[in-house]
Amino acid sequence: MDGNEKLQLDSPNPLCFNIYNNKLYFLLAAVNNLDSLYTINVSNLDGTNRKELYRGYNLFNLGAYENSIYFVENHNLKKMDISSPSLIQSLPIKSNYYNIIQYSIYFSNNSDSYKLYKSDLGGLLISKICDDNAIIISVIDDWLYYYTGKHLYRIKQDGTGRQLVD
Repeated sequence: MDGNEKLQLDSPNPLCFNIYNNKLYFLLAAVNNLDSLYTINVSNLDGTNRKELYRGYNLFNLGAYENSIYFVENHNLKKMDISSPSLIQSLPIKSNYYNIIQYSIYFSNNSDSYKLYKSDLGGLLISKICDDNAIIISVIDDWLYYYTGKHLYRIKQDGTGRQLVD
């Protein structure tokens, strides 16, 4: 794509989006107090093939990994099976901010003052990485980058090597 083929989706108030396996997944802001999760095939973005997958309260932070869509609803991380969108699992993770890489979920734990944690994809094996408050999390190579509200830090995925990033 060279950027010359712009297209405006017929979808007001998008909260966030993610592209996975030639599908665009996106969250739309509340209609009648409910947010919605939709999908569209990227080969046909005119909006005619838009399909609502889920409707809920306070949907936020959409991600895709290993044939699943992850999203936050009311501060709870949820996992939706792409092949069976009605199969939605509530993970035991209270978070607004997360990132998924190499079969791990890195997240700011709302239940522990937004400290940085790591979990397996099922939310069963949970461990604290550090005591910093992490509100935005990115993963590059072996490093987790996170913002505390005042400073940007990086730390190895195993919790070692914490550094302030200038």
